[in-house]
Amino acid sequence: MKTSWIITFFGCFTLLSIHNRSACQSTVISIADGNWTNPATWDCNCIPLPGDVIIVNSDVVLDMNWSTDSSLTVTPGSSLIENGTRTFAVYGSFINNGTVDISRFGVWGGSVINNDSMRINQAFYNDAEFENHDRLVDIDSMTNAGTLKNLDSAYIFVQLYTNSDSMVNEGTIMAGGHTNMGKSYNSGTLNFTDYTNAGTAYNSGTLFFNDFTNAITGTFNNSALITGTNDFLNAGTFSNLSTGSFTIARDFYNSDGTAPGWALFLNNGFVEVGDDWLNVDSVFGSTGRFCIQDSTANTGMMAGTFDFCDKTPPASQPFIDFNTGTIRPGITWCTQSCNTGVTELRDDGYRLRVYPNPAIKSYIKIVSAGDPIYKIEVFDINGRMIVSKDDFSGNDFNIELTDFQKGFYLFRVNDKPIQKIIVE
Repeated sequence: MKTSWIITFFGCFTLLSIHNRSACQSTVISIADGNWTNPATWDCNCIPLPGDVIIVNSDVVLDMNWSTDSSLTVTPGSSLIENGTRTFAVYGSFINNGTVDISRFGVWGGSVINNDSMRINQAFYNDAEFENHDRLVDIDSMTNAGTLKNLDSAYIFVQLYTNSDSMVNEGTIMAGGHTNMGKSYNSGTLNFTDYTNAGTAYNSGTLFFNDFTNAITGTFNNSALITGTNDFLNAGTFSNLSTGSFTIARDFYNSDGTAPGWALFLNNGFVEVGDDWLNVDSVFGSTGRFCIQDSTANTGMMAGTFDFCDKTPPASQPFIDFNTGTIRPGITWCTQSCNTGVTELRDDGYRLRVYPNPAIKSYIKIVSAGDPIYKIEVFDINGRMIVSKDDFSGNDFNIELTDFQKGFYLFRVNDKPIQKIIVE
């Protein structure tokens, strides 16, 4: 015990001598704009220690790599911005109420709460607790091995995103590529170019994708809206619940690649496929319906009482282009309408009607059946705001499309969750 005390004392004494300090741990507050390593930036006229309680109360330039074992808070209107390429590691508490701009940010213990703007332009790693209530943007690579919560109307923009533990999204997350190997809960908006689910995912919000693979180990439950511009492959277990709507612009493929296969697609909602539909394994459902634009083929099992509508069917039953599998007699054929073109979106007790969507005219009309519209924002697929209007009040608004290129766009009404429009 005596030896340990002596080592601790002299270790502390050495650090204090170097940093001109009078205590092993203290609260250090920035009082001037300047570099982190400039003692004049801080009220102690010293350089902070990793164990200090640090309050950034001005515009501080991070000119060295840093880790915090205690706590760091950036106050409203203040900033912590790197010069060069810096690494910041959190082992304690980090709260941002201002602006943070750092290339590499790791959370190895404790917790991080972001209430304003964070830009991490290279790598972000979370192995603890991270809560985002505002903006987390421009990330090249993001890995969550802890708990990540994107709450309120917050948004995250990232190129590559891997989740291996727990993610909760109430806001908006946009990613070039996303792999879920843990648990994912979405009640907001997800927009992924390439999406692979190898874990467990629940969607009660809105999901957009270019290509979507539900892997052999994947379990996906959809009770809301999913829209894809390319292909969908299910090799695991996918449940489209009674309130679920799933639109695939190109091909639907249900197979795990083995014989016999165990891929299961359960449809009690609505599934629309713009090109080809192929089932090799098992498709079940009781109240669901499929609407297929082009070729259809079944070499597996189709069972239940769902409705199946091939818009270009053969002349006789089963109304499917190619069948060497099993189709149970409870399946019905085109008994329900496949008409689309008006999108209805419900949020917080009021309803928005968006039409025509996809848009083939020079405008899209948004009509609110409840609260007046007082603010409209439109973003491109990269998250850049291209329209912002807050100088009117009414229950309908036209978004002019004259200068819009073909593709996906996102819009937000009255700071509610982001939704999608398509321009063709």
